[in-house]
Amino acid sequence: MLVHDDIEKADATNVKDVSTLDTSFNTSGNMSGNNPDSTSKSVRIKMAANPLVLQYVSGMNDDAENADEVYVDPVFGKCCDLRKVCLIIDMIYCFQKISVFVTVLLGLSVVDPDHLGLREYDDDLYQIEVRRMDTLSYILMAKELSGVPFAVIGFIGAYKFYKYPVLTTAIWTCIDLVWSVACSRWLSSAYVAFYIYPHFALFCALKKGRITSENYVDVQHCCCDKKELT
Repeated sequence: MLVHDDIEKADATNVKDVSTLDTSFNTSGNMSGNNPDSTSKSVRIKMAANPLVLQYVSGMNDDAENADEVYVDPVFGKCCDLRKVCLIIDMIYCFQKISVFVTVLLGLSVVDPDHLGLREYDDDLYQIEVRRMDTLSYILMAKELSGVPFAVIGFIGAYKFYKYPVLTTAIWTCIDLVWSVACSRWLSSAYVAFYIYPHFALFCALKKGRITSENYVDVQHCCCDKKELT
């Protein structure tokens, strides 16, 4: 049986970009080593391997090492997984938007010209100020009501593992924060700012496949549960 001492070239029609794997071993004619006529020959074999194959094999090894790791958000940690966080805060956000709408409608959370008795004055300056207050109240009520469908969109996105609805709600909460700061509504700014991170974090986790409908059974966790993360 003949063994080629050196395989120098890979078939150009089958392998265009190759890496080489070298192996060498010794063969001897006499295993005892007492015969001076025994010969020893070093045989070198060069094998052609596609780098894409080597990269794929390396990736399989990395996946195998990380297969048992459970994704935990760096901010919420073991307190709660991101999906549960978004589901909870979207329900709270929806309730808050409806509550603020009602309070604005009743004139409880804004400066109401009726409470100040400004409508009783016929002076043009007073009437201009009354119209300005009414316009701001209408805009605020429209903005608060607009938050309700966005809260529902975010809830559905988190429930169904849809990343783009979650991203839509994340963007809206940023707009809501800018509005609240611009209007000096500091309490609203505080709780809206808290809603921004979980939505963006969940979007990234869904996009990267860290949280999916398939692996959520292993990923889900809450501080109220007895389940221990590994």
